[in-house]
Amino acid sequence: MKLLLYFLSPVLCVSAFSGDENISFEKASKYFSAKWNSEKSAERRKCLLFLTKSLAADNEIKSVKMACKLLDGEFLREEGKLSNEYKISISVLNEFLKYVSSLKSKEALNFLAGEVSKPAGTPLKRRYQLYIITGLGFHKTSEVIGLFDLLLKSDSSFHHVAVANALAIKPSIDDLELLFRMLEGGYTWEAKLVALEIIQKINDKSLAGRLVNVLRKKDLTTRVRMKIVEILKSFTDVKLETDSADMWENVLKGQTTGTEVVTVIEPIKVFQVRVYTNRIIFLLDASLSMFKDPSRTDITLGKSVGSKSEAESTAATGQQGEPIPEIVQTDKLSKDDLLYYEKCKDLLSQWRTKKIETKFEQLQKEMLRVLYMMPADTQFNIVWFQMNYFPWKSDLVTASWQVKESAMNFVISGCSPAGLTGISNVLLYSFKLKAARGSENKTEEFLLNTSIDPFDLLGDADSFILLTDGNPTYGAIISTDDIFSYVKKLNAVRKISINTIAFGVDADSDFLEILAEENYGQFYFCKW
Repeated sequence: MKLLLYFLSPVLCVSAFSGDENISFEKASKYFSAKWNSEKSAERRKCLLFLTKSLAADNEIKSVKMACKLLDGEFLREEGKLSNEYKISISVLNEFLKYVSSLKSKEALNFLAGEVSKPAGTPLKRRYQLYIITGLGFHKTSEVIGLFDLLLKSDSSFHHVAVANALAIKPSIDDLELLFRMLEGGYTWEAKLVALEIIQKINDKSLAGRLVNVLRKKDLTTRVRMKIVEILKSFTDVKLETDSADMWENVLKGQTTGTEVVTVIEPIKVFQVRVYTNRIIFLLDASLSMFKDPSRTDITLGKSVGSKSEAESTAATGQQGEPIPEIVQTDKLSKDDLLYYEKCKDLLSQWRTKKIETKFEQLQKEMLRVLYMMPADTQFNIVWFQMNYFPWKSDLVTASWQVKESAMNFVISGCSPAGLTGISNVLLYSFKLKAARGSENKTEEFLLNTSIDPFDLLGDADSFILLTDGNPTYGAIISTDDIFSYVKKLNAVRKISINTIAFGVDADSDFLEILAEENYGQFYFCKW
């Protein structure tokens, strides 16, 4: 299940350590005293394993207090350290989560609830609370549900996402009120997405009407809206591509009368790749190979489902001489908006008749079309990358006509080519855009800094489009396996949709396909 954070995946697996199934609490305590300060992660994991095996009604509260005290000390001692110690903390926490899931006494559960209410000002302290909250998801007593209710009423986005992941442990129809509160309240899109995945898992088709009502809310991100549409299509067996609440209400009413409704929403398209989002960062390759003369200038697109040769479209940016579509009612634009709208049209018109000689120019031409067609409620940014990366803005910006004119000029200005392709650097920077604001810090130390808490980055971009004609050859991380691993850690909380486009036969299609598949995205191959 993709709902759980990456470090929860080993939950409930068979431990590598064996021992006396009826080990006494006294023996476990002695083992703690002798082994807890060991530098070996195996010894510390065994401490918690023994603690789990020593559970009994008369010592459960003692053992849970000891476990929490030890973990608290573990965090204080390893705060700020990276590499191996970070991994040790995660492995110990996995054992702790299994331990929490085994608790039975009300007193022990109440103690853990008290731990959650304490301040958690550091990333590792928050992980400690996250594991407690997630472990409580195995129990769901009235007291635990009451605690979740209180956490959802707090102002902490961290607590909101933690509760969503706890509810995902054992999806139940009894959790629906909490789930719909997340969908209807002012929670982050990340929490809403988890709530929707739980509802999809519950698979109660009678909830379609409530989901339609959620669609009427104006503050939903496009990513959340399209997840609701996906669930509605599944619940109703109607393949309707629209996020209109009125249209879906008509579907529900018409299912008893046989009424058919046909309508289609038009999402952002990049080389005909549909991307359902309004919070997006474009990561665009400007390495040296993008500037070489191509052997051909037509583009054939294929989606990576089954065969990569399944053609979808050609000449994605339109034929020369085609009229530029009028996408707004000009009589309703303000004087300033009309001025910038005409400038955008002129820029697009100039490039539609331009002879395209390189892949980079083809990319520029397509991006101009994308920007011109972009809906006004879209928030976006553009980052060129080669050995370094060059963001247009330090933040997401809303697509007014003035903003789009500025972005189009940024695209036309292009980027100086460089020989190597720093895919990992631009990915890590884009994940941490919120933390990087107001700073020109582009060092590897910043990119690899795991002390930047992903919970502090909630609510930012929900989708990336990564286009490259090569493979990772430069940056903080070059190994594709290491990139998968690090991105998985960053995206465990964020759940960003990473859509990838392999631009030409020299692109590492296998790498890009796996990157998209593991991160809620779609992969497309463009044959140049």
